[in-house]
Amino acid sequence: MNGFFNQSLGMILLANGVLFANSASGQQPERDHRAQINAANQQLVDGLVDEALAQYEQAAETMPANHELTYNRAIAHYRKGEMAKARQLFTDALATTHSDLAAKASFNLGNCDYSEAVANAEHDRPAAIAQLDSAIDHYRRALRANQNDTEARDNIELAMQLTEQLRQQEEQQQEQQQEQQQEQQQEQQQDQQQPKESDEQKSDQSAAMRADTEQDPTENQEGAVAGYGTSHAGQSTGDLDELEAMKMLQAIRDRDMMRRMQKLRETRSRHIPVEKDW
Repeated sequence: MNGFFNQSLGMILLANGVLFANSASGQQPERDHRAQINAANQQLVDGLVDEALAQYEQAAETMPANHELTYNRAIAHYRKGEMAKARQLFTDALATTHSDLAAKASFNLGNCDYSEAVANAEHDRPAAIAQLDSAIDHYRRALRANQNDTEARDNIELAMQLTEQLRQQEEQQQEQQQEQQQEQQQEQQQDQQQPKESDEQKSDQSAAMRADTEQDPTENQEGAVAGYGTSHAGQSTGDLDELEAMKMLQAIRDRDMMRRMQKLRETRSRHIPVEKDW
């Protein structure tokens, strides 16, 4: 951007008699104003912006409608970085009937827009793009007034290049934001699906547990036989009271006794007496 704002140095030097048409009349007040403005112009050239601006403001109290002086005041405010004030004064200077002065005012309005666009480029690209578009319009007005203004042409090209760069960055940022939104939506959908899958798994596990705990009817019958029929009425052997336990024990004893007696009878039946041979 070196040399970008060079034309802002091309002030209207009021020592040429443009401001005071009757400067040759020899009146003392006019000669004093002329000397004051010449001194302010030199201070501005020397970089003494505050001193020059003080002189311009004092002269503007008696000549508020002078467009050349308004333009030079705008240059001083621009040098101080006071863009809002400079913009207003450059806009006021456009009311001049001098086409060269109007072209310079348009050019520097473009500079104000460009400077603010550069300041906003990092944190507010849409605003910076809008300011660059405005700067290009001002440079084109200056170029229409002076087709030989090469600086206006160069600045148009620079502003267009920066505009394109910022628009590409803005598109990339929007694409990244869209991708992030899609990823977040996918993650939310996955988070919403996980509890449902967990519920289904729990349901399957519960069904499997029920299937394991349910016994085959034949198994129940075998269990009843093994438990000597004491599982009736949904009771297990552990639920038998003392009386039933005694009955069951007596039944076992009786069965053993019957077995022993049966064996004894079988033994006796096999015993055949031997006849004596007398």
